[in-house]
Amino acid sequence: MSGGRRNDEKDDKEDQGGGWGSTFFKIAGAAAATAAVVGCGGYLSSASEKWICGFAYKLDPAPTASDTDLPKSSNTERQAILRGLIWIKGKGKRKVLVLSDNEGVVDSVCGAKDDEVRRQIRELLGRTDWEVRLRQIPRAENRVADKLADIGRELPFSGLREIGSPPQNCVDLL
Repeated sequence: MSGGRRNDEKDDKEDQGGGWGSTFFKIAGAAAATAAVVGCGGYLSSASEKWICGFAYKLDPAPTASDTDLPKSSNTERQAILRGLIWIKGKGKRKVLVLSDNEGVVDSVCGAKDDEVRRQIRELLGRTDWEVRLRQIPRAENRVADKLADIGRELPFSGLREIGSPPQNCVDLL
């Protein structure tokens, strides 16, 4: 499966720049601590961090039956990865490196435990009509995706909002 994590130094160098692919997708989830309001957001960029396009998405806060033993943040982050993969697939991208700051979720997607969201993510990662890899990055490198997730959480409707240009509160972070 191309979504698996690797620790090979050569592969990591390729993933961070021009060797493996030229399109990066940073994704994040956001959940309010006291309310059942969750969202996600992400953006496509070139390897040099040039904004291509982004999205914000208000998620359904209800966990699935197999998610009830997990923290809300893990559920939200997995939903964010799934929504992001569906979105970039719809954009026709053929080779993308997906970057999330939640190491536990990145590891769990490739782990043995199974539920509907993980199954859907694995299915998308394993498709042969595109090449997608999933990696964990430091939280500090995912601030723009975090801002987009906050926008998703605050949307007045459930669903997707496409974002053509970086929001003002993200410009200085790119």
